[in-house]
Amino acid sequence: MNGENAEERAKRIERDGMVPDGSWNRRVVRHPDGSLCIHEVHYKDGVISAWSENFTEACDPEDGIEGLREYVEATFNQSMDALEQPILERRSLPHGPN
Repeated sequence: MNGENAEERAKRIERDGMVPDGSWNRRVVRHPDGSLCIHEVHYKDGVISAWSENFTEACDPEDGIEGLREYVEATFNQSMDALEQPILERRSLPHGPN
């Protein structure tokens, strides 16, 4: 990172399975007991800044069951994408779960 220009940094972020600043994605995290879990991981300046301990599917009441179905499908697709990224080690993540 030191000395890299914006284009090089963007390529590194993409190569490392991260998304641009202020964004998030789902990533597989290995926990100390060896378990693998999918968590939401948030980035700032191309670096992990926060991550969720867990997440729950939810939607607005007015969206009803169809809205929840769409949300679950989108979450499934995002979680499947996480399986294609390098595994993160929990001990290397900042500040513990957020």
